[in-house]
Order: sequence, then C-alpha cells, then structure tokens
Amino acid sequence: MSTADSLSGVEKVTDPQGALMFRPAAIVVTLACAMLLTGCLPVEPAPSAAPTEESTPAASPSAPAALPPLVLPECDDLYTAEEILTLMGSDMVFVVPDGAPENVAYGTDFPELRDELAAGDSLSCTWVLPASEYGVTVSIMLASPDVFDLVSSTLRAAGSDGTPTGGESVIFAIELEETEVSTGGTEAHYLSPEIWVSANGGGSSAALTQAAMERMLELNPAYAG
Repeated sequence: MSTADSLSGVEKVTDPQGALMFRPAAIVVTLACAMLLTGCLPVEPAPSAAPTEESTPAASPSAPAALPPLVLPECDDLYTAEEILTLMGSDMVFVVPDGAPENVAYGTDFPELRDELAAGDSLSCTWVLPASEYGVTVSIMLASPDVFDLVSSTLRAAGSDGTPTGGESVIFAIELEETEVSTGGTEAHYLSPEIWVSANGGGSSAALTQAAMERMLELNPAYAG
C-alpha cells in the first residue's frame, strides 16, 4: 500500500516487508505521462524500400507484312508497242493460246521449270514472226521461297551464276542449243525473292525480262524486284 505527499514532492511507499521507502513524485508523474503519450501517438509506418526501376521488355520484332495477291497483266498490256519493236523486232504477232495444255508455250526449256509454271498461277505470252520459226515466249509467276530455290539451283547447275541486280535479285542468261523441241537462242530469267520472269527465244531475252519486271512492279508496288 502507498501514500503520497503532494506538498513535499515525494511519494512514500512501503515495500512488501513493510519498510518505508521514498522516491520523487516527479518521476512517477513523468513515467505516467510518457506511458499515456506513447499510447496516444500514432505509430509511424516503417519506411518502405525504394522502388526498383523495372526494365522495359524489348519489343518483339513484328512479323513481315503480308503481301497483297500478285496482279498479272494481260499479255497485250505487258509490253508497249515500242518495246515489242525494239526487243523482238518488226512484224511480231501475238499468238492467242488455244487453251490446249500441249500447245502452251513457256518462257523456259527446262522441264522442271516448265512443270512449275504449268502447276502454278502463272502468265505466259508468245509472239511469233509469221511464216517463220522465230518466236518469243515470256512467263511470269509468283516466286515463293520454294520456287526461288528451284529456279536458282536449276540455272546454276546449268552453268549460269547470274548477274545480281540488287539484294537477292539475279538475272540468269542461258544459251540454248537447237534441238528437236527448241530453236535455240537465249533464255533469260529475272528472279527476285517475290517475282520470277522468264523469257525464251531471241537475243534480247534478258532485256525482255527486265522490261516485264518493271511492268510487274508498276502493277504491284508493294513487291520488290
């Protein structure tokens, strides 16, 4: 049991054995106030760790844009009259195909390449000099990766390394011998990763493939020659 003397500023206390003890009342008051204040003040939250800077993931490369369908011209719209005169010669006449598969001409004498043109969506146009065996045939087809590899490997195996025209595009020129199925002359192929043009007959086959490729790019501006 304890008693307090507010005038003397001390507190009299007795310990459990009954001995009288003194301690300053100010200490008691101070401790009490400290306890009261501690219980009333809001507890400040512990400082959070500084936010770490997260690295921004690198943007994944976008897939190449799909090309629109290849537009093939009509045969009479492939060359101008001046180009026909300059590259084929005078009096050349366009031959309208009769539709019979055995009568369709192609811009190549290589059997595997003819089969590819016959099986795919291709254009083949033929001009002939009346009353002669002279004729020129130009074929055009979309060059898928498989077609590109087939044409390139076939012509390189035939001995033509080709002349690069920029990027992966190449013009191949092959001298053909006269046989039972061929009148000889020059066969040329303008091969790009997107378009394949072949021309068979005459000495201007390479120029014919170039002119045809230019026309194709006019009709298909999204493509690269």
